[in-house]
Amino acid sequence: MEVYFVVLQLPGSCGLKFIDGNSPGNFWKTVSEAINNKEAHIVSIRQDTGVSEELRSHVCGKCFASYFIFYLMLEKHEINNEELILQKARDLLEVGNSEALIDADDNFQLVTLDYIDLGNIPPNFGSGSPLLSA
Repeated sequence: MEVYFVVLQLPGSCGLKFIDGNSPGNFWKTVSEAINNKEAHIVSIRQDTGVSEELRSHVCGKCFASYFIFYLMLEKHEINNEELILQKARDLLEVGNSEALIDADDNFQLVTLDYIDLGNIPPNFGSGSPLLSA
C-alpha cells in the first residue's frame, strides 16, 4: 500500500468560504451530501503533495470553487476505483475532527479534514492550543 493525496472538487453549493481559517457552520455537512450524491469529482490523485500547481491550473478563470484534499492508503490498482475513493472520503468525514484551510485565492479554497486521536495526547501537550481548547 502507498499513500495518495486525493483532491475532490466540490459543487457550487460547497462554495461556502472559510473565514479566518474556520469552516462555516454547515460546510462539512454540505461536503458529505455532495459526496453521497456523487456530485464531488476527483480532480487529482498524486503520491506527492504538489497539488497546488495542478489545482491552480484547474481553477484558472472559473467561478469560486471549493476543493477537499485528503490522504489515504491505496494499492496502485485501486487509484482508478472512484467508488472506493469516495467511500474513504465518506469514512473520513464521519471521524474527522481537525480541519484546515490549506490554500485560498479569490476563486478557490483548498481545505482538508483529518482525524487526530486526542486520547493519546499527553496531558501537558499544547496547553493554550486552539485545537485543544475547543
